[in-house]
Amino acid sequence: MSDNSVYQNPLITRYASKAMSENFSDKKRFCLWRKLWIALAESEKELGLNITQSQIEEMKKYAEDINFDLAEQYEREVRHDVMAHVKAFGAQAKEAMPIIHLGATSCYVDCNSELIIAFDALQIIKAKLVNVMDKLKTFAIRYKDLPTLGFTHLQPAQLTTVGKRAALWLQDLTMDYNNLVNLEESFKLRGVKGTTGTQASFMELFNGDEKKVKKLEELVVKKLGYDKVYGVTGQTYPRKFDYNMLCVLSQIAQSAYKFSNDIRLLQNMKEIEEPFEKSQIGSSAMAYKRNPMRSERIGSLARFVISLPANCAITAGTQWFERTLDDSANRRIVIAQAFLALDGILNIYLNVSENLVVYDKVIAKHIAAELPFMATENIMMECVKAGGNRQELHEKIRVLSMEAGKNVKENGLENNLIELIKADKTFAALAIIKSFVEFFNFDRFTLSGAGLREGIMFNQALPVTEEKPISDVLNYSLTTLVKYYDCDEKHVEHVVNLSIQLFKQLRVLHKFPRQYLRVLKVAATLHDCGMRIKYYNHQRHSCYMILNSTLYGVSHRDIVLAAFTACCHKKEDINAYDWTRYRDVLHEDDIEIVKRLGVMLRIAESLDRSMSGSVKSINCDILGDSVIMKTEVDGDASLEIRDAMAAGAEFRKSFHKNLEIL
Repeated sequence: MSDNSVYQNPLITRYASKAMSENFSDKKRFCLWRKLWIALAESEKELGLNITQSQIEEMKKYAEDINFDLAEQYEREVRHDVMAHVKAFGAQAKEAMPIIHLGATSCYVDCNSELIIAFDALQIIKAKLVNVMDKLKTFAIRYKDLPTLGFTHLQPAQLTTVGKRAALWLQDLTMDYNNLVNLEESFKLRGVKGTTGTQASFMELFNGDEKKVKKLEELVVKKLGYDKVYGVTGQTYPRKFDYNMLCVLSQIAQSAYKFSNDIRLLQNMKEIEEPFEKSQIGSSAMAYKRNPMRSERIGSLARFVISLPANCAITAGTQWFERTLDDSANRRIVIAQAFLALDGILNIYLNVSENLVVYDKVIAKHIAAELPFMATENIMMECVKAGGNRQELHEKIRVLSMEAGKNVKENGLENNLIELIKADKTFAALAIIKSFVEFFNFDRFTLSGAGLREGIMFNQALPVTEEKPISDVLNYSLTTLVKYYDCDEKHVEHVVNLSIQLFKQLRVLHKFPRQYLRVLKVAATLHDCGMRIKYYNHQRHSCYMILNSTLYGVSHRDIVLAAFTACCHKKEDINAYDWTRYRDVLHEDDIEIVKRLGVMLRIAESLDRSMSGSVKSINCDILGDSVIMKTEVDGDASLEIRDAMAAGAEFRKSFHKNLEIL
């Protein structure tokens, strides 16, 4: 039961684990002293000193039976902790009393035990560090694709992901882990040395036999489970090791501190929260509050740990000659409490990292509010690629950003930066230029004012006059032309649908990529527009009109292919002279593509010969050297089927299959 009338160290009562608290206990410390004395006596016996096995067995009998009260009584008398415990040990192991601590100095047990305790503490820290890293890895992988706002100067910057941010926390700990492992690998005991770091007392014991003295240190260290010792020491092991060790602890605390600060900020933004228990109280006054108490505690303890290496640096720098005792009281406090505090930090870090709560909808809302600003860097770079002046564009964006910011902060409205940029003719023009340059791979080109103007009209004027913005400009263009040329809209729609069915069902034969379906759609939609000029040979007039119509959402090459496809919907009717006029945009095999598309259009158009829509759908089966088209009809479709069968010869020529229509 704790004594509430005296100060209790909160590192023990509130934060550190039982394992870490026990590691720095007097019980472990003094048991290690006795273990060191037993190892020394055994090794001295093995090397020939007059020590009996019964003396060693007696020492082992009381190795963990520390008589604390008697030791404290002796220390009050002799004012020396090591000698007090030598006497207390001897009071139990009476036969062994004459050989306990034989040839050794106080720092043999003091320094070596402190190093072993520190090494064991590092193992506790290492295990917990690895566990935290594993939790962060799981979290990072889980949220690797969830976009979130990145921040520099605590101001929204470019997008990152929740997982990427967690990877930063994990990377910090990975660096800390590597430093801890490096410290482990360089770990050494003080070894078996005398009062000033020499081995003079042991040389005396072994009558000047240097080999036995060296062997003694080797045996003792091996019995303790280690294999390396400092080659040179003063009375103590180098105090710079304490500084190096606390730097490693400080680095872990720094990483935890950064994590805790990020979580506190994210919890303020309501994007990510640390775990909050069902009955937990955030504030005694404000019942609604969910304070990030765990993260705040990490930061509080981390601040303490981070401050401690400087203390060890001063201790290392003020050791006079072989040793002064002004390090002792300081180190009893600093080293143990550094480990206890970091242990508490990692306990909390593990709990928080394993139970983080992510609010993806809040994150998405914050992205949407800032996305226009973040897009400006990409807009500026793309405009520079298109020939813009970077400095002029930067200034334009700066001015427009200030205007959008004013709209958000002063008027409480949504961020309208993108709309402002789109309305600026400089950016609109450069966007169009960039698209042309990339598509045609031009070094330079001259753009007409009409081309620029029409692009701006689609982006600005039409969304205002229509209920919804135009999402399919090609379909909009085709619909406009069908109305303008007074085509039969139902017939056009039916021929387009039948053409699409044929294209998809014959894909195994023609193997055309999807882009040619767009060509066929344009040709099928406008195949009869030439009748506005003259019925006879109207396919040629249709070709001319398609070539010279304003069509958006389709390339120049596709327009040419569509025009010649429409020209073939009555019969194969490609004028060689007309074809060569467009050789700069056409490929060698395009004529075969046009012929195949033309045959499909001819069949589709024939299957609505009476413009009654009697043929509802087509189902094609490819059997051997034949293609069997099964039609679903409503009424008499004999005229349509007979007219479509007239294309059999051209079908066989293009697809190398016989055509049957049922």
